[in-house]
Amino acid sequence: MKKVLIGISVILIVALAGIGIFVATFDIAPYKGFIISRLERMTGNKVEIGRLSLKWKNGILLGVEDFKMYTKPVGNRTASLTFDSANALVEPAALLMRRVPISSLDIYNGTIRFQDMATEPASDITIRKIEAKINNISDAGAMRFTVKMAPVSADQNMLLSGTAGGFVSGSPFIRDCDIKADLAAIDHNELEKAFPVLQKLGLAPGLAGELAVKIRELEFSKGKISKLSADISLSRGKIVIVSLKAPVDNINLSVSAEGNSATVNSFSAELAEGSLTLSGKSDDIFVLPKTTFRAAVEVRGVKSFISKVLARKQNMDGNMRLTFDGSMSGLSWPDISKTLSGGGEFYLDRGVVMNTNILNQTLGSLTLFPGLSDMARGYVPEPIQQAFANNDTVIEPLRQSYTIEEGYVMMPNLDLRTDTFDLRGEAKSSLTGDISGSGVIRFAQDVSAAMLKAAPEMKYITDSQGIVEFPLSFKIGENGFKAIPDMKYIGTKVAVQKAGDAVAGFIQKASESSADPGSAGISSGKFPKLKDLIKGLKDQ
Repeated sequence: MKKVLIGISVILIVALAGIGIFVATFDIAPYKGFIISRLERMTGNKVEIGRLSLKWKNGILLGVEDFKMYTKPVGNRTASLTFDSANALVEPAALLMRRVPISSLDIYNGTIRFQDMATEPASDITIRKIEAKINNISDAGAMRFTVKMAPVSADQNMLLSGTAGGFVSGSPFIRDCDIKADLAAIDHNELEKAFPVLQKLGLAPGLAGELAVKIRELEFSKGKISKLSADISLSRGKIVIVSLKAPVDNINLSVSAEGNSATVNSFSAELAEGSLTLSGKSDDIFVLPKTTFRAAVEVRGVKSFISKVLARKQNMDGNMRLTFDGSMSGLSWPDISKTLSGGGEFYLDRGVVMNTNILNQTLGSLTLFPGLSDMARGYVPEPIQQAFANNDTVIEPLRQSYTIEEGYVMMPNLDLRTDTFDLRGEAKSSLTGDISGSGVIRFAQDVSAAMLKAAPEMKYITDSQGIVEFPLSFKIGENGFKAIPDMKYIGTKVAVQKAGDAVAGFIQKASESSADPGSAGISSGKFPKLKDLIKGLKDQ
């Protein structure tokens, strides 16, 4: 037994010595041209290699230094794949037979650059500082990989691990792949070069968040995605949009993708004093996304929110909650604004129209009754007098349905209430513009009574309960609320009613005069002459 062990030891020593001698004496330099030509045939691109070497580390390692691969045309001398060094595990017998089968590969300080001139503007993706370990390399089978790299970044910010294959023969695929990335390390300028579509979204520097992706299956056919099954999550995210003065912060996202569809399981984010929650589904995500979704927005302090987000003057304040169920197409805002449609409800609590007393402004716009506001104020009870004196208009809690269609927000059943009047009608607004509308304003009982005392002729625009009401149009924008009473309606109503009263009064007088003996009145069958009737109306 002792002799057997000695014999085995001698064999191992000889074998190791033989491998050492082989590695030390084998001249790999003549293989450089063979390896380059083989790679150029496989890829169809120009390849350059600085130096080849052999060394031993748990096997014979083929060392490659200063590797460059150029995409066509070669004249621009922009390398699409480079790395400082790589070690590939090879078999000694294969080297002697002028074959270089590689079973594993380690890459250090690699760079990949991909340019797609078919897009407008062109896409230019650069991935740096690649450290990769690839095992089970074969032409058709699945190889295992672990990669650290810096995509569109100066520092390593992404880790990938999984299986891939089909790059030489068949359809390229990736399976069981886990990706983790730190978005804060991304260089914004390089990101826009890599994905030009982001320029249309108006993103600004400041991207952040922890991204995690689980790719169960991803397969390509003819350069396009043919199969997709994946989950995506983002935590503590942040996006800065040029058109907004505050960042979209604290983003948390969960998305599942299957085929050409993506489902947003949950999304939440904060913007200034507001918050957004959303869920939905997009189809045709690789062509022109068509999205259906449900969203809810809450804002604590409308005036402060709009000031911080849009830097616009805003005379509306209060706490707002908005719900919306709708659909849209496209990625950029111009496309979305044209296709966005749906509906929901708008809630406003503690609402205030600031720097605008709607009551005073409306009464002041009734030019048929000069000084109406000041006169009516003297006839209302003490609590109501304060409503005339306030600079702002307090709105009772508002619950309003709305729809969005063809770029406009429609509010068909507007019901705006205060302690001095109600306004019912309809309103319309562009997605980014002022609100305009029309309706009927009805004043409270005490206010109506005061208006009638100040201007008795207003009895002609009251209902059966003595409530003053009339139609008007209005605008709400940066300058607050502007009421525009329908003066044609009011003037016509007053004139017709006064004329009717005049006729009735004249006939009444004629009727009374007919009671006298010998008078030619109505009771006698003798009516007033037309010229007398006209004269009576003129006097009235």
